[in-house]
Amino acid sequence: MQPTRIRRFAVATGLILAAVALGCGGSSTPPNSSPAPVTGYSKVSLTIACDDAEFAHEFGYRARAWSGRTGATVKVELRPADSNLPADVRLLRPTQLGGPASRKELAPFASKREGSNPLQWDRILEVYRRNLSSWGEEYLGLPVAGDAFVLVYRADRFAAPEHRAGFAAKYPQRPLNPPATWEDFAEVAAYFADAQKKPSLAPLPKDPNRLLTEFHQIAACYDRRAMADSDRGKSVDQGLGLHYRQDTGRSRLTLPAFLASAKWLADTRAYRPAEASDDPVAALDAGSAVLAVLSLAEVARLPKDPATGGVQARFQVAGLPGTRTYFDAAGQRLPAGRGANYVPYLGSGAWIGTVSKASPHGEAAWDMLAEAAGVAGSFALLSEPRLGAGPFRTEHLEDTRDAVWHGYQFDPERSKALANAIRHYVSQNVVNPALPLRTPDQASRMATFEVELRKAAIGQVTPEAALAAAAASWEKLDASQNPDERTQWRRNAAGLP
Repeated sequence: MQPTRIRRFAVATGLILAAVALGCGGSSTPPNSSPAPVTGYSKVSLTIACDDAEFAHEFGYRARAWSGRTGATVKVELRPADSNLPADVRLLRPTQLGGPASRKELAPFASKREGSNPLQWDRILEVYRRNLSSWGEEYLGLPVAGDAFVLVYRADRFAAPEHRAGFAAKYPQRPLNPPATWEDFAEVAAYFADAQKKPSLAPLPKDPNRLLTEFHQIAACYDRRAMADSDRGKSVDQGLGLHYRQDTGRSRLTLPAFLASAKWLADTRAYRPAEASDDPVAALDAGSAVLAVLSLAEVARLPKDPATGGVQARFQVAGLPGTRTYFDAAGQRLPAGRGANYVPYLGSGAWIGTVSKASPHGEAAWDMLAEAAGVAGSFALLSEPRLGAGPFRTEHLEDTRDAVWHGYQFDPERSKALANAIRHYVSQNVVNPALPLRTPDQASRMATFEVELRKAAIGQVTPEAALAAAAASWEKLDASQNPDERTQWRRNAAGLP
Protein backbone atom coordinates (compact mmCIF):
# COMPACT_ATOMS: atom_id res chain seq x y z
CA MET A 1 0.00 0.00 0.00
CA GLN A 2 1.25 3.51 -0.85
CA PRO A 3 2.48 5.59 2.14
CA THR A 4 -0.29 8.15 1.62
CA ARG A 5 -2.89 5.38 1.69
CA ILE A 6 -1.49 4.15 5.01
CA ARG A 7 -1.74 7.64 6.46
CA ARG A 8 -5.30 8.00 5.22
CA PHE A 9 -6.27 4.73 6.84
CA ALA A 10 -4.80 5.91 10.11
CA VAL A 11 -6.66 9.22 10.06
CA ALA A 12 -10.30 9.73 11.00
CA THR A 13 -11.03 6.15 11.99
CA GLY A 14 -13.60 7.34 14.47
CA LEU A 15 -15.15 9.48 11.77
CA ILE A 16 -15.67 6.52 9.49
CA LEU A 17 -16.98 4.29 12.25
CA ALA A 18 -19.57 6.93 12.97
CA ALA A 19 -20.47 7.08 9.28
CA VAL A 20 -20.78 3.31 9.09
CA ALA A 21 -22.93 3.23 12.21
CA LEU A 22 -25.28 5.77 10.73
CA GLY A 23 -25.46 3.78 7.51
CA CYS A 24 -26.18 0.51 9.29
CA GLY A 25 -28.62 1.47 11.96
CA GLY A 26 -28.74 5.21 12.54
CA SER A 27 -30.81 7.86 10.87
CA SER A 28 -30.96 7.30 7.13
CA THR A 29 -31.89 10.91 6.36
CA PRO A 30 -29.67 13.98 6.64
CA PRO A 31 -30.28 16.43 9.49
CA ASN A 32 -33.19 18.87 9.15
CA SER A 33 -34.88 16.98 6.33
CA SER A 34 -38.10 15.02 6.22
CA PRO A 35 -38.20 11.41 5.05
CA ALA A 36 -39.38 11.00 1.47
CA PRO A 37 -41.77 8.24 0.40
CA VAL A 38 -40.23 4.84 -0.20
CA THR A 39 -39.86 4.24 -3.96
CA GLY A 40 -39.13 0.56 -4.19
CA TYR A 41 -35.73 -0.11 -2.62
CA SER A 42 -36.90 -0.79 0.94
CA LYS A 43 -35.42 -4.29 0.87
CA VAL A 44 -32.12 -3.21 -0.68
CA SER A 45 -28.90 -2.97 1.34
CA LEU A 46 -25.86 -1.49 -0.40
CA THR A 47 -22.25 -1.70 0.75
CA ILE A 48 -20.00 1.13 -0.49
CA ALA A 49 -16.23 0.67 -0.28
CA CYS A 50 -13.66 3.48 -0.46
CA ASP A 51 -9.99 3.73 0.54
CA ASP A 52 -10.03 7.41 1.60
CA ALA A 53 -11.40 8.22 5.04
CA GLU A 54 -12.59 11.78 4.42
CA PHE A 55 -14.16 11.11 1.05
CA ALA A 56 -15.86 7.96 2.35
CA HIS A 57 -17.28 9.91 5.29
CA GLU A 58 -18.66 12.71 3.14
CA PHE A 59 -19.97 10.42 0.42
CA GLY A 60 -21.78 8.51 3.15
CA TYR A 61 -23.93 11.58 3.82
CA ARG A 62 -24.91 11.75 0.14
CA ALA A 63 -25.68 8.04 0.03
CA ARG A 64 -27.82 8.24 3.16
CA ALA A 65 -29.74 11.17 1.71
CA TRP A 66 -30.57 8.88 -1.22
CA SER A 67 -31.47 6.01 1.13
CA GLY A 68 -33.82 8.30 3.04
CA ARG A 69 -35.76 8.93 -0.15
CA THR A 70 -35.75 5.35 -1.43
CA GLY A 71 -36.02 3.25 1.71
CA ALA A 72 -32.75 1.44 1.03
CA THR A 73 -30.01 0.86 3.59
CA VAL A 74 -26.45 1.96 2.86
CA LYS A 75 -23.22 1.07 4.61
CA VAL A 76 -19.90 2.81 3.92
CA GLU A 77 -16.73 0.84 4.62
CA LEU A 78 -13.12 2.00 4.54
CA ARG A 79 -11.16 -0.58 2.55
CA PRO A 80 -8.08 -0.75 0.31
CA ALA A 81 -8.93 -0.36 -3.36
CA ASP A 82 -7.63 -3.89 -4.06
CA SER A 83 -9.67 -5.52 -1.30
CA ASN A 84 -11.34 -8.79 -2.27
CA LEU A 85 -14.22 -8.31 0.16
CA PRO A 86 -17.57 -8.00 -1.64
CA ALA A 87 -19.05 -4.56 -2.13
CA ASP A 88 -21.91 -3.32 -4.28
CA VAL A 89 -20.23 -0.01 -5.01
CA ARG A 90 -16.53 0.87 -5.12
CA LEU A 91 -15.32 4.44 -5.18
CA LEU A 92 -12.08 4.40 -7.17
CA ARG A 93 -9.54 6.81 -8.52
CA PRO A 94 -9.46 6.70 -12.35
CA THR A 95 -5.98 5.14 -12.03
CA GLN A 96 -7.49 2.26 -10.02
CA LEU A 97 -10.17 1.39 -12.57
CA GLY A 98 -7.99 -0.74 -14.87
CA GLY A 99 -7.52 -3.64 -12.46
CA PRO A 100 -11.15 -4.58 -11.81
CA ALA A 101 -12.12 -3.54 -15.35
CA SER A 102 -9.60 -5.89 -16.96
CA ARG A 103 -10.78 -8.69 -14.67
CA LYS A 104 -14.35 -7.99 -15.80
CA GLU A 105 -15.54 -7.42 -12.25
CA LEU A 106 -17.48 -4.23 -13.02
CA ALA A 107 -20.99 -3.83 -14.37
CA PRO A 108 -21.38 -1.56 -17.41
CA PHE A 109 -23.34 1.63 -17.00
CA ALA A 110 -26.05 1.30 -19.62
CA SER A 111 -29.07 3.06 -18.12
CA LYS A 112 -29.92 6.66 -17.25
CA ARG A 113 -28.03 8.03 -20.26
CA GLU A 114 -31.09 9.29 -22.10
CA GLY A 115 -31.42 13.07 -22.26
CA SER A 116 -34.58 13.15 -20.14
CA ASN A 117 -32.95 11.47 -17.13
CA PRO A 118 -32.15 13.79 -14.18
CA LEU A 119 -28.50 12.65 -14.39
CA GLN A 120 -28.15 14.65 -17.63
CA TRP A 121 -25.40 12.36 -18.88
CA ASP A 122 -24.38 14.64 -21.72
CA ARG A 123 -23.61 17.42 -19.26
CA ILE A 124 -20.79 15.39 -17.70
CA LEU A 125 -17.50 16.59 -19.21
CA GLU A 126 -16.43 14.39 -22.10
CA VAL A 127 -13.03 13.62 -20.58
CA TYR A 128 -14.75 12.19 -17.49
CA ARG A 129 -17.41 10.29 -19.44
CA ARG A 130 -15.36 8.87 -22.28
CA ASN A 131 -11.80 8.79 -20.97
CA LEU A 132 -11.72 8.39 -17.20
CA SER A 133 -14.86 6.32 -16.50
CA SER A 134 -14.58 3.88 -19.39
CA TRP A 135 -12.53 0.83 -20.32
CA GLY A 136 -12.24 0.08 -23.99
CA GLU A 137 -15.59 1.07 -25.42
CA GLU A 138 -17.57 0.29 -22.26
CA TYR A 139 -18.71 2.84 -19.69
CA LEU A 140 -17.94 1.26 -16.32
CA GLY A 141 -18.43 4.10 -13.87
CA LEU A 142 -19.87 7.48 -13.07
CA PRO A 143 -17.65 10.37 -11.95
CA VAL A 144 -18.63 11.66 -8.52
CA ALA A 145 -15.77 14.16 -8.01
CA GLY A 146 -13.23 15.79 -10.27
CA ASP A 147 -9.87 17.22 -9.31
CA ALA A 148 -8.46 20.73 -9.59
CA PHE A 149 -5.19 22.48 -8.83
CA VAL A 150 -4.49 26.20 -8.84
CA LEU A 151 -1.52 28.50 -8.39
CA VAL A 152 -1.42 30.41 -5.10
CA TYR A 153 1.11 33.18 -4.61
CA ARG A 154 2.07 35.75 -2.00
CA ALA A 155 0.42 38.90 -3.34
CA ASP A 156 2.20 41.02 -0.72
CA ARG A 157 5.62 39.94 -2.01
CA PHE A 158 4.64 40.40 -5.65
CA ALA A 159 3.29 43.90 -4.94
CA ALA A 160 6.28 45.11 -2.88
CA PRO A 161 7.93 48.05 -4.74
CA GLU A 162 11.44 46.78 -4.04
CA HIS A 163 10.63 43.43 -5.59
CA ARG A 164 8.90 44.90 -8.61
CA ALA A 165 11.90 47.10 -9.26
CA GLY A 166 14.38 44.29 -8.59
CA PHE A 167 12.56 41.88 -10.89
CA ALA A 168 12.36 44.49 -13.66
CA ALA A 169 16.12 44.99 -13.42
CA LYS A 170 16.74 41.24 -13.77
CA TYR A 171 14.03 40.51 -16.31
CA PRO A 172 13.30 43.77 -18.15
CA GLN A 173 11.14 42.04 -20.74
CA ARG A 174 8.20 41.51 -18.34
CA PRO A 175 6.76 42.75 -15.03
CA LEU A 176 6.52 40.74 -11.82
CA ASN A 177 3.16 39.04 -12.35
CA PRO A 178 1.81 35.55 -11.65
CA PRO A 179 3.69 33.25 -14.06
CA ALA A 180 1.92 32.37 -17.30
CA THR A 181 4.45 29.63 -18.10
CA TRP A 182 6.53 27.15 -16.16
CA GLU A 183 9.60 28.97 -17.48
CA ASP A 184 8.23 32.20 -15.95
CA PHE A 185 7.60 30.26 -12.73
CA ALA A 186 11.27 29.26 -12.57
CA GLU A 187 12.41 32.84 -13.22
CA VAL A 188 10.18 34.21 -10.45
CA ALA A 189 11.55 31.56 -8.10
CA ALA A 190 15.13 32.43 -9.09
CA TYR A 191 14.59 36.13 -8.48
CA PHE A 192 13.03 35.75 -5.03
CA ALA A 193 15.57 33.15 -3.89
CA ASP A 194 18.35 35.57 -4.77
CA ALA A 195 16.60 38.67 -3.40
CA GLN A 196 15.60 37.08 -0.08
CA LYS A 197 18.60 34.78 0.32
CA LYS A 198 16.34 31.86 1.18
CA PRO A 199 14.13 29.29 -0.57
CA SER A 200 11.29 30.69 -2.67
CA LEU A 201 9.45 27.46 -3.55
CA ALA A 202 7.65 24.87 -1.49
CA PRO A 203 9.64 21.73 -0.63
CA LEU A 204 9.60 18.76 -2.96
CA PRO A 205 6.56 16.63 -1.99
CA LYS A 206 7.20 13.56 0.13
CA ASP A 207 4.06 11.97 -1.28
CA PRO A 208 5.06 9.99 -4.40
CA ASN A 209 1.67 10.56 -6.03
CA ARG A 210 1.88 14.29 -5.51
CA LEU A 211 5.36 14.49 -7.04
CA LEU A 212 4.13 12.51 -10.04
CA THR A 213 1.12 14.80 -10.43
CA GLU A 214 3.28 17.93 -10.38
CA PHE A 215 5.65 16.41 -12.93
CA HIS A 216 2.80 15.43 -15.26
CA GLN A 217 1.22 18.87 -15.01
CA ILE A 218 4.39 20.24 -16.59
CA ALA A 219 4.93 17.34 -19.00
CA ALA A 220 1.40 17.66 -20.40
CA CYS A 221 2.19 21.16 -21.64
CA TYR A 222 5.51 20.19 -23.23
CA ASP A 223 4.10 17.00 -24.74
CA ARG A 224 1.62 18.42 -27.25
CA ARG A 225 0.10 21.55 -28.67
CA ALA A 226 -3.18 22.45 -27.01
CA MET A 227 -5.86 21.73 -29.62
CA ALA A 228 -9.30 23.28 -29.91
CA ASP A 229 -12.28 21.50 -31.42
CA SER A 230 -11.57 23.11 -34.79
CA ASP A 231 -8.11 21.45 -34.77
CA ARG A 232 -9.39 17.88 -34.60
CA GLY A 233 -7.72 15.73 -37.23
CA LYS A 234 -4.96 18.26 -37.95
CA SER A 235 -2.32 16.77 -35.65
CA VAL A 236 -0.42 13.50 -35.56
CA ASP A 237 -1.77 11.30 -32.78
CA GLN A 238 0.38 11.48 -29.65
CA GLY A 239 0.13 7.77 -28.92
CA LEU A 240 -1.66 5.53 -26.43
CA GLY A 241 -2.13 8.31 -23.95
CA LEU A 242 0.73 10.21 -22.38
CA HIS A 243 2.97 7.26 -21.53
CA TYR A 244 3.06 4.89 -24.53
CA ARG A 245 3.76 5.18 -28.25
CA GLN A 246 1.01 3.96 -30.51
CA ASP A 247 3.37 2.81 -33.28
CA THR A 248 5.67 0.65 -31.15
CA GLY A 249 3.85 0.29 -27.83
CA ARG A 250 7.03 1.32 -26.01
CA SER A 251 7.11 3.90 -23.24
CA ARG A 252 7.48 7.59 -24.06
CA LEU A 253 9.46 8.32 -20.87
CA THR A 254 12.65 9.27 -22.67
CA LEU A 255 10.98 11.57 -25.22
CA PRO A 256 11.87 15.30 -25.18
CA ALA A 257 8.73 16.44 -23.36
CA PHE A 258 9.49 14.19 -20.38
CA LEU A 259 13.14 15.22 -20.41
CA ALA A 260 12.26 18.93 -20.43
CA SER A 261 9.94 18.40 -17.46
CA ALA A 262 12.52 16.43 -15.48
CA LYS A 263 15.07 19.14 -16.19
CA TRP A 264 12.62 21.76 -14.90
CA LEU A 265 12.36 19.87 -11.60
CA ALA A 266 16.14 19.51 -11.38
CA ASP A 267 16.80 23.15 -12.28
CA THR A 268 14.41 24.49 -9.62
CA ARG A 269 16.02 22.39 -6.87
CA ALA A 270 18.17 25.39 -5.87
CA TYR A 271 15.06 27.35 -4.89
CA ARG A 272 13.56 24.72 -2.58
CA PRO A 273 14.34 23.72 1.00
CA ALA A 274 16.52 20.64 1.28
CA GLU A 275 13.96 18.58 3.19
CA ALA A 276 10.86 17.24 1.44
CA SER A 277 7.44 18.05 2.91
CA ASP A 278 3.78 17.58 2.10
CA ASP A 279 2.68 20.99 3.38
CA PRO A 280 3.03 23.73 0.73
CA VAL A 281 0.48 25.81 2.66
CA ALA A 282 2.88 26.08 5.61
CA ALA A 283 5.66 27.17 3.25
CA LEU A 284 3.45 29.91 1.77
CA ASP A 285 2.40 31.02 5.24
CA ALA A 286 5.96 31.21 6.53
CA GLY A 287 7.19 32.97 3.40
CA SER A 288 9.68 30.24 2.49
CA ALA A 289 7.56 29.88 -0.67
CA VAL A 290 6.28 32.85 -2.65
CA LEU A 291 4.21 30.68 -4.98
CA ALA A 292 3.03 27.08 -5.06
CA VAL A 293 0.63 24.74 -6.83
CA LEU A 294 -2.16 23.76 -4.42
CA SER A 295 -5.00 21.29 -4.59
CA LEU A 296 -8.41 22.69 -3.68
CA ALA A 297 -8.23 20.86 -0.34
CA GLU A 298 -4.99 22.75 0.37
CA VAL A 299 -6.56 26.03 -0.72
CA ALA A 300 -9.18 25.40 1.98
CA ARG A 301 -6.37 25.39 4.58
CA LEU A 302 -4.93 28.80 3.74
CA PRO A 303 -4.64 30.95 6.90
CA LYS A 304 -7.71 33.02 7.73
CA ASP A 305 -8.00 36.59 8.97
CA PRO A 306 -9.21 36.48 12.62
CA ALA A 307 -11.24 39.64 12.11
CA THR A 308 -13.14 38.65 8.97
CA GLY A 309 -12.84 34.86 8.88
CA GLY A 310 -11.76 35.08 5.24
CA VAL A 311 -8.49 34.03 3.65
CA GLN A 312 -5.77 36.54 4.48
CA ALA A 313 -5.23 39.21 1.84
CA ARG A 314 -1.61 38.22 1.26
CA PHE A 315 -2.70 35.11 -0.66
CA GLN A 316 -3.91 35.37 -4.26
CA VAL A 317 -5.00 32.76 -6.80
CA ALA A 318 -4.20 32.25 -10.49
CA GLY A 319 -4.41 29.48 -13.06
CA LEU A 320 -1.71 26.88 -13.59
CA PRO A 321 1.05 27.86 -16.02
CA GLY A 322 1.59 26.52 -19.51
CA THR A 323 4.89 26.40 -21.40
CA ARG A 324 6.65 28.68 -23.86
CA THR A 325 7.34 25.77 -26.19
CA TYR A 326 6.05 22.27 -26.88
CA PHE A 327 7.25 19.21 -28.76
CA ASP A 328 5.48 17.77 -31.76
CA ALA A 329 5.09 14.05 -32.42
CA ALA A 330 8.48 14.01 -34.15
CA GLY A 331 10.19 15.47 -31.08
CA GLN A 332 10.78 18.91 -32.58
CA ARG A 333 10.56 21.84 -30.15
CA LEU A 334 8.15 24.49 -31.41
CA PRO A 335 7.23 27.91 -29.98
CA ALA A 336 3.85 28.23 -28.30
CA GLY A 337 3.23 31.53 -30.07
CA ARG A 338 1.87 34.62 -28.37
CA GLY A 339 0.31 32.78 -25.46
CA ALA A 340 1.33 29.91 -23.21
CA ASN A 341 0.72 26.34 -24.31
CA TYR A 342 -1.50 25.00 -21.55
CA VAL A 343 -2.68 21.39 -21.73
CA PRO A 344 -4.56 20.13 -18.67
CA TYR A 345 -3.55 16.94 -16.90
CA LEU A 346 -6.87 15.66 -15.58
CA GLY A 347 -8.10 12.88 -13.34
CA SER A 348 -5.23 12.06 -10.97
CA GLY A 349 -7.28 13.12 -7.96
CA ALA A 350 -10.81 12.40 -9.21
CA TRP A 351 -13.28 9.78 -7.97
CA ILE A 352 -15.29 7.30 -10.03
CA GLY A 353 -18.24 5.32 -8.71
CA THR A 354 -18.39 1.73 -9.99
CA VAL A 355 -20.83 -1.14 -9.47
CA SER A 356 -19.80 -4.75 -8.96
CA LYS A 357 -21.04 -7.17 -11.61
CA ALA A 358 -21.74 -9.58 -8.72
CA SER A 359 -24.01 -7.15 -6.89
CA PRO A 360 -27.63 -8.33 -6.67
CA HIS A 361 -28.71 -4.68 -6.47
CA GLY A 362 -27.07 -3.16 -9.52
CA GLU A 363 -30.06 -1.06 -10.49
CA ALA A 364 -30.25 0.51 -7.03
CA ALA A 365 -26.48 1.05 -6.95
CA TRP A 366 -26.52 2.93 -10.27
CA ASP A 367 -29.51 4.94 -9.09
CA MET A 368 -27.58 6.03 -6.00
CA LEU A 369 -24.48 6.92 -8.02
CA ALA A 370 -26.53 8.79 -10.61
CA GLU A 371 -27.96 10.96 -7.85
CA ALA A 372 -24.43 11.68 -6.55
CA ALA A 373 -23.19 12.47 -10.07
CA GLY A 374 -26.21 14.60 -10.92
CA VAL A 375 -26.43 18.36 -10.67
CA ALA A 376 -27.67 18.69 -7.08
CA GLY A 377 -25.65 15.80 -5.65
CA SER A 378 -22.41 16.89 -7.25
CA PHE A 379 -22.79 20.49 -6.13
CA ALA A 380 -23.30 19.21 -2.58
CA LEU A 381 -19.88 17.50 -2.70
CA LEU A 382 -18.17 20.46 -4.36
CA SER A 383 -19.48 22.74 -1.62
CA GLU A 384 -17.33 20.94 1.00
CA PRO A 385 -13.94 22.71 0.65
CA ARG A 386 -12.04 20.28 2.89
CA LEU A 387 -12.65 17.54 0.29
CA GLY A 388 -11.19 19.66 -2.52
CA ALA A 389 -13.57 18.08 -5.06
CA GLY A 390 -13.21 19.61 -8.49
CA PRO A 391 -15.58 20.04 -11.43
CA PHE A 392 -16.67 17.26 -13.75
CA ARG A 393 -19.92 18.68 -15.18
CA THR A 394 -20.49 21.67 -17.45
CA GLU A 395 -22.70 23.21 -14.75
CA HIS A 396 -19.71 23.33 -12.41
CA LEU A 397 -17.88 25.63 -14.82
CA GLU A 398 -20.67 28.09 -15.57
CA ASP A 399 -20.00 31.53 -14.14
CA THR A 400 -23.62 31.70 -12.94
CA ARG A 401 -22.75 28.88 -10.51
CA ASP A 402 -19.61 30.43 -9.04
CA ALA A 403 -21.23 30.59 -5.61
CA VAL A 404 -20.17 26.96 -5.09
CA TRP A 405 -16.56 28.18 -4.70
CA HIS A 406 -17.44 30.84 -2.10
CA GLY A 407 -16.95 28.25 0.63
CA TYR A 408 -13.19 28.68 0.24
CA GLN A 409 -13.66 31.99 2.08
CA PHE A 410 -12.09 34.49 -0.27
CA ASP A 411 -13.47 37.97 -0.75
CA PRO A 412 -15.63 38.44 -3.89
CA GLU A 413 -12.75 39.49 -6.14
CA ARG A 414 -10.53 36.56 -5.17
CA SER A 415 -13.49 34.15 -5.26
CA LYS A 416 -13.89 35.12 -8.89
CA ALA A 417 -10.16 34.58 -9.42
CA LEU A 418 -10.49 31.10 -7.87
CA ALA A 419 -13.45 30.22 -10.12
CA ASN A 420 -11.52 31.42 -13.18
CA ALA A 421 -8.45 29.42 -12.14
CA ILE A 422 -10.59 26.28 -11.81
CA ARG A 423 -12.12 26.87 -15.24
CA HIS A 424 -8.63 27.34 -16.63
CA TYR A 425 -7.46 24.12 -14.97
CA VAL A 426 -10.10 22.10 -16.82
CA SER A 427 -9.85 24.19 -20.03
CA GLN A 428 -12.91 22.81 -21.80
CA ASN A 429 -11.72 24.35 -25.05
CA VAL A 430 -8.69 22.00 -25.08
CA VAL A 431 -9.78 18.72 -26.69
CA ASN A 432 -6.53 16.78 -26.17
CA PRO A 433 -5.88 16.83 -22.41
CA ALA A 434 -3.29 14.52 -20.88
CA LEU A 435 -4.50 11.71 -18.64
CA PRO A 436 -2.92 9.53 -15.96
CA LEU A 437 -1.87 5.96 -16.68
CA ARG A 438 -4.82 3.62 -16.05
CA THR A 439 -3.51 0.15 -16.89
CA PRO A 440 -3.78 -2.56 -14.19
CA ASP A 441 -0.01 -2.38 -13.65
CA GLN A 442 0.07 1.42 -13.31
CA ALA A 443 0.86 1.38 -9.58
CA SER A 444 4.09 -0.59 -10.00
CA ARG A 445 5.10 1.39 -13.08
CA MET A 446 4.47 4.74 -11.44
CA ALA A 447 6.30 3.64 -8.29
CA THR A 448 9.49 2.86 -10.22
CA PHE A 449 9.13 6.04 -12.27
CA GLU A 450 8.75 8.16 -9.13
CA VAL A 451 11.88 6.70 -7.54
CA GLU A 452 14.00 7.67 -10.54
CA LEU A 453 12.29 11.04 -10.98
CA ARG A 454 12.97 11.96 -7.36
CA LYS A 455 16.66 11.17 -7.83
CA ALA A 456 16.78 13.74 -10.64
CA ALA A 457 14.77 16.28 -8.66
CA ILE A 458 17.19 16.19 -5.72
CA GLY A 459 20.32 16.13 -7.88
CA GLN A 460 21.45 12.54 -7.31
CA VAL A 461 21.44 11.74 -11.04
CA THR A 462 20.94 13.66 -14.26
CA PRO A 463 17.43 13.88 -15.72
CA GLU A 464 18.63 11.86 -18.72
CA ALA A 465 19.91 9.07 -16.48
CA ALA A 466 16.74 9.07 -14.38
CA LEU A 467 14.42 8.73 -17.36
CA ALA A 468 16.61 6.08 -18.96
CA ALA A 469 16.53 4.05 -15.73
CA ALA A 470 12.76 4.39 -15.46
CA ALA A 471 12.29 3.33 -19.09
CA ALA A 472 14.56 0.33 -18.51
CA SER A 473 12.54 -0.75 -15.47
CA TRP A 474 9.34 -0.52 -17.54
CA GLU A 475 10.91 -2.64 -20.28
CA LYS A 476 11.91 -5.21 -17.69
CA LEU A 477 8.32 -5.34 -16.48
CA ASP A 478 7.17 -5.68 -20.10
CA ALA A 479 9.31 -8.77 -20.47
CA SER A 480 7.54 -10.44 -17.55
CA GLN A 481 4.06 -9.87 -18.98
CA ASN A 482 1.93 -11.53 -21.61
CA PRO A 483 2.44 -9.22 -24.62
CA ASP A 484 -1.09 -9.65 -25.98
CA GLU A 485 -2.65 -8.93 -22.61
CA ARG A 486 -0.38 -5.92 -22.08
CA THR A 487 -1.26 -4.49 -25.48
CA GLN A 488 -4.95 -4.97 -24.78
CA TRP A 489 -4.65 -3.14 -21.46
CA ARG A 490 -3.06 -0.15 -23.12
CA ARG A 491 -5.66 -0.03 -25.88
CA ASN A 492 -8.54 -0.35 -23.40
CA ALA A 493 -7.05 2.33 -21.14
CA ALA A 494 -6.93 4.63 -24.17
CA GLY A 495 -10.58 3.92 -24.97
CA LEU A 496 -9.87 1.55 -27.86
CA PRO A 497 -11.38 -1.94 -28.30
